[in-house]
Amino acid sequence: MALWTMSFLLTGCVIKQHQSLSFCETASPIYISRDDVLTQETKRQILAHDVVGERVCGWGRSNHTS
Repeated sequence: MALWTMSFLLTGCVIKQHQSLSFCETASPIYISRDDVLTQETKRQILAHDVVGERVCGWGRSNHTS
């Protein structure tokens, strides 16, 4: 009986692993317009983000003509 009770108690303590999403499932290219005012650091971060997307996710060109 004690073993049976323990099995139910332990079953309630099982931690389910959450499946994490990959970068390609959650991210998308960042497009800017001519009206956007960006600092050099923001430009660098956008470029780095889009380059990773090109390499890892196959996004294609990182710039967008509107």
